[in-house]
Amino acid sequence: MLKTQAPNALAVAISAYIIVFFFAWVHLQNLLDSKDTKLNTDNLTPADYTVMLTGVPTDKLTADEFRNEVEAHVASTLRQHTNVPVRIAKVCYTYDLTPFTEKVMDLRKKRQIKAVIDQFRVTYKKKMEAQSITVTDDDLAKVIPETRNSAINNLP
Repeated sequence: MLKTQAPNALAVAISAYIIVFFFAWVHLQNLLDSKDTKLNTDNLTPADYTVMLTGVPTDKLTADEFRNEVEAHVASTLRQHTNVPVRIAKVCYTYDLTPFTEKVMDLRKKRQIKAVIDQFRVTYKKKMEAQSITVTDDDLAKVIPETRNSAINNLP
């Protein structure tokens, strides 16, 4: 006949603390969610009435001209459903940062390539010194790793 061992008191205590912690965490998450919902419904924030439009020809229209055109269009569209007046408080043009981010990514890749080449040159110098061959800085400047066998092609 098999004997059953009594559970270790420490294991039982740890299990109880884990269960209590889990339920307290779930309760806290629910409490935070309800508070967040209440704050969001009780307070008026710009996110409640802000609209983002993309593809706006910023070079052809000033902010005031754009506001007047959109205000007229929205007012004529809403007039079919309601008589609420439409007023656009502010138009804020943002900028397309794509060229900047492309340049930053290109610079980042060039820095990674330079780091790979510098590491290759350090390794090359150590190997040459291990073979008792003196390598000058001018010699190292000429050393370029083969692109088909290097880590350069594997950079993101």
